[in-house]
Amino acid sequence: MAVSATDWPQLEQPRIPARAGGTVQCKLMEYGVTVRERAKEERRQRILNAAENLIRESGSVSFSMRELAVHAEMSHFTSYNLIGGKGAVLYTLLHRSIDRIMSLPSSVDPQSDPLQYILKMGDIAVRFFVSDPMFFRPLTRYLFGVLDHEHRPAYMKKGEQHWRTAAVAIEAATPLPAVLTEADFGTAINTYFAGALGLWAHEEITEAMFFAHIRHAISITLLAWGKPEWQPRLMAEIAAARVIIHSP
Repeated sequence: MAVSATDWPQLEQPRIPARAGGTVQCKLMEYGVTVRERAKEERRQRILNAAENLIRESGSVSFSMRELAVHAEMSHFTSYNLIGGKGAVLYTLLHRSIDRIMSLPSSVDPQSDPLQYILKMGDIAVRFFVSDPMFFRPLTRYLFGVLDHEHRPAYMKKGEQHWRTAAVAIEAATPLPAVLTEADFGTAINTYFAGALGLWAHEEITEAMFFAHIRHAISITLLAWGKPEWQPRLMAEIAAARVIIHSP
């Protein structure tokens, strides 16, 4: 739909010669693109919200893309053009979840107690998933069982960045040994978290075991940090987690 100058109240009528009117035309075109992109994003969010609701209502991801389009109140063709196939929709939901986790604040200051801070960051991530099992269990089961060379690597990279950022926060308070990097920590914890999330999604471990697995992994990884004053606390965390992980 074309946009005229009268449709854009922020734009004053140009007081310039006609031959220089290209500047105004360019601004109008930019405005039109902005409006169209905003409308597209709103429709994408409708698709994602409809998918989220369908998963919660049914406890599965067995709906078709045509069903999803009906719930989003748009045509199947439009929904596909906006966001792609089912895998893209579901992975986008998982990406959105990581964004939400990354925005959750920790109650612990990394400068005052870096060890407690990183352990709490693990708790926050686990709590986010276990607080909504009707949504995250079927979503994770489906996505972890699908071969996807585009969306899955991007999801794993985003998760790794989350843990790497947490490592950067505590590294400022207590520097890493030269042989380790924040990327090492991010890769190790993200890989372990993905595995524990898969176990929880398939109901092979309980909620308590999920928490324990992540504290166990973080504590073992932090031992390599080589801070002597941390060792007693880390060994206590590992022992406590071990009891829960291996409980009947």
